[in-house]
Amino acid sequence: MFDLIFAVVFFGGGIILIAVGLGFLFQVKINKSWIRVNGVIVDTNFDYRGFTTGNAPTKYPIVEYEVGGVKYRVSDRIYTLPWPKTGETRTLRYDPFNPSSAKLEPAFPTVAMAFVFPPLGLLFILVAILLTLVILD
Repeated sequence: MFDLIFAVVFFGGGIILIAVGLGFLFQVKINKSWIRVNGVIVDTNFDYRGFTTGNAPTKYPIVEYEVGGVKYRVSDRIYTLPWPKTGETRTLRYDPFNPSSAKLEPAFPTVAMAFVFPPLGLLFILVAILLTLVILD
């Protein structure tokens, strides 16, 4: 019985790892035709949705950048380590047809998680399936 519970937990863990990895993968996807520019982190925004249910607020940076003498600000929900500090310069890409639309380029750990978590999740699922086959045999 314990083996079966272990297999179910491994299977669930695999599903979670795949979901988290795909979330990071969609986060790091940026249109490569967008133009690269440096911006400065000027503040941090907090999202308090879910905070009343015991979840900590989500914070995300506000980045200011300049295109053709016009300053823009963008808030981007990035998950990156280490967390960027106010005053730091970060690279972002903006839409050349709509410079107010921009996205921060993710740091390496975020990119690594996008490509490590899904295969690790598949490995967990494979182990769970093999355990189940051995248990039922």
